[in-house]
Amino acid sequence: MLVAETANGSANVARYDTAHGMAHRDVLGRRKGLLHKRWFPNVPFGKVLNLAVADFKTHYESYLQIFEKN
Repeated sequence: MLVAETANGSANVARYDTAHGMAHRDVLGRRKGLLHKRWFPNVPFGKVLNLAVADFKTHYESYLQIFEKN
């Protein structure tokens, strides 16, 4: 989970989870909430965890910009 500290406390920016029985990534906006959902069907949870770590290391600044603009 990628979290930003705001004047109102912590806010989720992007997250990978396995709710709904399948791994997916949610990208969120400050005002609009859920912007994008990408599903990872048939991808083992462990592999998605590794993808999440690499994704956040590489793209965290982009996710923060998307969060702020939306």
